[in-house]
Amino acid sequence: MQLNFITDPLEAMTCSVLAAYSFEGNPDSSGTVEDLPSATRSLLGELRSSGELTGKAFECTLIHRPPRLTAQKLLVVGAGKPEKFDDAQERRLAGTAVRFVRARSGHELVWVLDPSRPGAVRAAAEGAIVADYDADRYRTERNGERRIHQFLLATGGPAPDGEAHQSLERGRIIAEAQNFVRDLVNEPSNTMTPEIL
Repeated sequence: MQLNFITDPLEAMTCSVLAAYSFEGNPDSSGTVEDLPSATRSLLGELRSSGELTGKAFECTLIHRPPRLTAQKLLVVGAGKPEKFDDAQERRLAGTAVRFVRARSGHELVWVLDPSRPGAVRAAAEGAIVADYDADRYRTERNGERRIHQFLLATGGPAPDGEAHQSLERGRIIAEAQNFVRDLVNEPSNTMTPEIL
């Protein structure tokens, strides 16, 4: 999976899926959804009124051709209660978005970052890589077609500093190490003997 930052304004972001999260109570104007154009948030307000958008944890709402966005689709992931939100929750949310897009044969995802949260970059990178893992090495039908090839972190304009790049790399290393351990655990005991391990 290719990880990188993208600094285009959110309304001018050309991508297949743009993903943002929102909280319970105000799912149309909280979290990173708050950074979306007002016309987009108005549509989300309509979905909230009809009960289709609640902001409950891990609820996914996919909108095709969102107004005032050049992204083909907008994915809103519910983040639950704001007082319980932390880096671990953002990690799970990014993973939820990756699995949702993968299940629909998508290969690209842009995750909207909250620049005020220093741990957001690492959490999102970890969540994306860990969620894209498949233990299908010995399956007849592998899921190689269903993979996220590109996961971009949208800053909405500001260029990421050196610390952000270090956080991205740290998240990549930690997640790939977790996936490596999963590979070891999934090996049959006749091939992964104690001596080899």
